[in-house]
Amino acid sequence: MELAEGGSLAELVARAGPRPLAEVAPQIEQVLDGLAAAHSVGIIHRDLKPENILIDRYRRWRITDFGVAKVTGEELLSGTTGTPEFAAPEQLLGEPQSPAVDCFEVAAITAFVLSGTPPFGSGDGRRILARQLSRDVDLSHYPPAIAAWLRRGLAPEPEERFADAAEMRLAWHRAVDETLSHDARVPWWRRWLAPEGEGEMAAERK
Repeated sequence: MELAEGGSLAELVARAGPRPLAEVAPQIEQVLDGLAAAHSVGIIHRDLKPENILIDRYRRWRITDFGVAKVTGEELLSGTTGTPEFAAPEQLLGEPQSPAVDCFEVAAITAFVLSGTPPFGSGDGRRILARQLSRDVDLSHYPPAIAAWLRRGLAPEPEERFADAAEMRLAWHRAVDETLSHDARVPWWRRWLAPEGEGEMAAERK
């Protein structure tokens, strides 16, 4: 396969910390574009996580490791799939899976990249599942449009999420456009004078 000289997304966050929305927005859209191509022919990845998103020399993100991928309609093996921190509830429960599981994983990866931590925490898979099912996730520090997109992507019920990556990509484009357009309207002096992070919050309250 192509050499990914930039390492994985997990390594990027470990090395450089959370990334700003403007930096990662086009990369997430490209990931969703590639995933939409897979979904269009019935392929579900089922193991999307930061370690499986590699970065090439041009800083483009690449989806890798389709080792547990399934074709829509195929009989799924019993047992759980995915990595607890990024897997959807139905994966952790060993239930039937649709493209919505990939959408959940992309939302979890996006939250991780923007915040530096998985949305439902790390550690014991049963505790993570309990948080997922009770919608125990703090999205208050994200811009409203991004928080709404994440909330839908991380919904515990598959039918509450995006149907597939194509729908999710369109919604992401709209959420990012709304957020960055709003930021562009904030006076430069307000962003410069306010302590880090407070300028955006003050602009949102206005």
